[in-house]
Amino acid sequence: MGVETVKTTRTVADFEQVKIFCPDGKVAISGGAEATAPNSVYDSVALVGSFVEPYRDTSLWVANARNFSGQPSTVTIWAICAWKPSGYEVVQAPLSQVPVDQPVTVSCGGQGRARRR
Repeated sequence: MGVETVKTTRTVADFEQVKIFCPDGKVAISGGAEATAPNSVYDSVALVGSFVEPYRDTSLWVANARNFSGQPSTVTIWAICAWKPSGYEVVQAPLSQVPVDQPVTVSCGGQGRARRR
């Protein structure tokens, strides 16, 4: 499947997107991000989103971080890339407001899943 991880770290201002692309011909099958700030303002930064770009380019992983301190924060982003597997699809949770420190999960589809009609 040619699985590999690509990763980058950038210092960003408030609410700036960080993007990373998979190598040519590969799609993001997973990924993630982490936002950090200096110790004096560590509680002033939040990761707002970490996702594959499903509508334009599935080789692109995007992360958004929000920094309320006015000081630059660091965003590390990674994507796990592979040759496009058979049955590949992007699964998303609907947009919603989520309380602080609460996870959002979404179940993968799959060819073996039973479906009711």
